Amino acid sequence: MVNKTQPNNEPVVTYLNTIEPQQKRQDCLRLLEIMEDVMGEKARMWGDMIGVGTYHYKYETGREGDFFIIGFAPRSKNISIYATAYNEQLDKKKADLGKVKLGKSCIYINKLSDISEDKLRVVLKESIIINKERYP
Repeated sequence: MVNKTQPNNEPVVTYLNTIEPQQKRQDCLRLLEIMEDVMGEKARMWGDMIGVGTYHYKYETGREGDFFIIGFAPRSKNISIYATAYNEQLDKKKADLGKVKLGKSCIYINKLSDISEDKLRVVLKESIIINKERYP
């Protein structure tokens, strides 16, 4: 079974320029800069999500596919930032970012100014390292 969320060729900036309100658009454009800088690669659209880097996963169940290493998505209520899940040390750092809500692999923010960009960079860098170790 293949992951139904696949990369596409829609330009990321074109998509982000449609985001309203303007503050969310500006936050997303800044997140794009941060993620591309931390990863050292250009982002791509994955459905309605923006992803940077890729890895191939294969679970014990036999399910396998490709997905982005770090990413984000502007949602109606917040911005979802995607980082590695199931790592206790990293989860503590995620909780220390500022005003956030956490899911398994998601960090939900209302606006970028609610969190520390420096701490976010640390979380993203560690997420990349963990992911590359887990899926070489």
